[in-house]
Amino acid sequence: MGGLRITPLEIQRGDLRALLTDPRPVLVTFEAQGSAPCALLAPRLRTVAQEFGRRVLVVRVMDAGDASFAARHHLLWIPTVAFWYGGRELMRLAGAAPIEALRAHLRFMLEEGPCPDTVEGPRRAVCSSFGRPAAH
Repeated sequence: MGGLRITPLEIQRGDLRALLTDPRPVLVTFEAQGSAPCALLAPRLRTVAQEFGRRVLVVRVMDAGDASFAARHHLLWIPTVAFWYGGRELMRLAGAAPIEALRAHLRFMLEEGPCPDTVEGPRRAVCSSFGRPAAH
């Protein structure tokens, strides 16, 4: 019989606010369906969720491309990885960051490592119509 398997929590944008005040560090990814960089990031998120277990909360916002939501959260890139603690965003990475960068940022938030370098990964620009019908 195996141990408890911890996986990222996949949510819709309307469910995010309540999770940001979790007492643990929260890693949030802002993603869009069908995005190749988001697909690249997914297994990395599963790995860090399992490695850090209940010490952190890993959340995937799966519909972050909505114009008003993207503007409210200052999203320029999909995926965007944000690190929250105590209800405040502390750090942000653009794109599908390497797994070592995710680990380093979480260790820093848990006071287990030095301040990590900023890195970027594959990403795409957020394209929103802001009130105009989206082109299909």
